[in-house]
Amino acid sequence: MLDKESGNAHSFQVDLRGLVDLLSHHLYSSPRVYLRELLQNAVDAVTARQRMDPRSLLCTASG
Repeated sequence: MLDKESGNAHSFQVDLRGLVDLLSHHLYSSPRVYLRELLQNAVDAVTARQRMDPRSLLCTASG
């Protein structure tokens, strides 16, 4: 991530082990509800991105 004001690059790491288990079993009523929420969030993010820049295309990992 790049800080626009200072121009410095920042990075962060997240330990994902157990996060899916925690969310899907304790925060949501079932793993299916968690998965549905996760997919809906992805759809919302893509829709918001397209509204911000209608010319934007989805990129794959290869390019």
